[in-house]
Amino acid sequence: MTLPQDKTKPRRDFLGRLLLTLGLIKFPMQLSQASNLKESQLSAAVNGLGSRLQPITPLKLSSGLSSRLKDPVFRGSEPSIVQMGGWLDAWTPKLGRWFVKAESPQDIVHGIRFAIASKLPIAIRGGAHSYFGQSCKAESVVLWTAGMRDIKMQVNFRPAGAPDSDQPQHVVHVGSGCTWGEVYAEVIAKRGRYVQGGGCTTVGVGGMLQGGGFGSFSKGFGTVASNLLEAEIVTADGQIRIVNPYRDPELFWAIKGGGGGTFGVLTRVTLRTHNLPERFGVVRFKFQAKSDQKMEEASTFVLQLIREQLVTPYWGEKIVFMPDRIISVETMFQGISETQAKEIWQPLVNTIEQYSDQYEILTPLFTSSVPSKDLWNSQVINRQFPGALSIGETRDGLNKSVFWTGDGEQAGLVWTAYESLWLDMKLLKQEKILELASTFAAASNFHSFELHLNKGLAGLGESMLALCNDTPVNPQSLTAFALMIVADGQVPLPGNEVTAKLTEKQIIDGHSDRDKVARVAQKFRQLAPDAGSYLNESNYFHPYIATAAWGENFPRLQAVKNQYDPTDLFHVHHGVRPTVG
Repeated sequence: MTLPQDKTKPRRDFLGRLLLTLGLIKFPMQLSQASNLKESQLSAAVNGLGSRLQPITPLKLSSGLSSRLKDPVFRGSEPSIVQMGGWLDAWTPKLGRWFVKAESPQDIVHGIRFAIASKLPIAIRGGAHSYFGQSCKAESVVLWTAGMRDIKMQVNFRPAGAPDSDQPQHVVHVGSGCTWGEVYAEVIAKRGRYVQGGGCTTVGVGGMLQGGGFGSFSKGFGTVASNLLEAEIVTADGQIRIVNPYRDPELFWAIKGGGGGTFGVLTRVTLRTHNLPERFGVVRFKFQAKSDQKMEEASTFVLQLIREQLVTPYWGEKIVFMPDRIISVETMFQGISETQAKEIWQPLVNTIEQYSDQYEILTPLFTSSVPSKDLWNSQVINRQFPGALSIGETRDGLNKSVFWTGDGEQAGLVWTAYESLWLDMKLLKQEKILELASTFAAASNFHSFELHLNKGLAGLGESMLALCNDTPVNPQSLTAFALMIVADGQVPLPGNEVTAKLTEKQIIDGHSDRDKVARVAQKFRQLAPDAGSYLNESNYFHPYIATAAWGENFPRLQAVKNQYDPTDLFHVHHGVRPTVG
């Protein structure tokens, strides 16, 4: 949607914001005069929103603010910035004109009507964690779901319109403004149930779900989207819809991985909950090969271990392959004991120890577990793993939330490159595994890459696998043993935290990193040329994202877009485009 040229805009915006803040004007009258629109077109929407419609003002950097900008919780609660700092040569944070801090679906309806009447584009914001900058658009109306944060548990839930034969289920109803940290605190820590969410606690519920959503234990409990039973969504026509397999079933299917903010604005989701495992645990082990040949052999050892022991519902998180021939095991487990977890990894450790002249152990094998309800308890976790969890604070200081300290490194980060590829189980066959190990060893010379076991669904139980198959996510994920991720970024220097401006050297380094990342991805594509990508963690410049993210499901998604948003009101990067309208 192209905005009309308006030479008076700077003065108009200044006066409008100033007078509105002082309460000296009627909001609808000012907007109708400024935009040359009929007052009646705006009055209902604006009066319906009241103080929940506010101008977005730039954030001014100060000494006290600089440190807070490293806090992803603060960044997610500040309307003038987002959690990410941008993407090199792609996007930088842009200031919207207005934001609607919605407290109800009706607020979203008013916000949509206000944007249309004002001839301004729409941006949808939840946790503001989008790698593609979906939650910030220049001169936009930002529909922010932050005011919808209710979390309610329910036993014996059936979707609206479901037949009596449907088995009732234990669920949690979550407002789409929540982040996963809030959900875990209520569902896991307080109520003793498990809900599948994201590994990063500051990610918003709605956006992640609509991309498919993989968490640390997706090999055991499926994707976030596969656990969706019902949703409340506002579509482009301003209708508030309850969608599920019985009501608007195609729209319900589409939001389970068809892309965040593509088909409407989610306001509430109802997710299946599971029995909580007794304990969650971690395994850490890091070693270095002393030659390229031994790096290939070590990669073979690790891949054989994955094939024989880790393609099960019990394992998640990652194994990192680094330059200088280093392999770092950073996995998590559930459903098995700490002793069992250690026994699975001990043969690899024994092999590395046996050939001490060819390998060096950098971090000895370490296993540990905690009661599941304590996984996001900073006091418990930081006693065992000092500094592992940090506590963030919202803009108003009223709410605090924990986040993994390592994830906090993304706060304000400018991505320079990102690639993800699903690696199919067939690559682990005996006749292929040596070639795959050689690829791992060669690729790690260019740049570190991560093997995310939890983001490949091979090993998932049959019933959950069927639910994952009933989503738009590329079916390659169902037979993948892992998702390979290779990425890099630059952190803006002090003084540039708000603008996310990079120095000339950082830009040069960023382009160099992009080349290295591309070389890693190319190595894997030579082995798996048709490998797909996970939408939420893919390349901003991906040349064929529709095929990579959705595969054979894309035409069906496009039909849903044609029906529910034929004018592409909800236009996002890497989004499904309508073919009508």
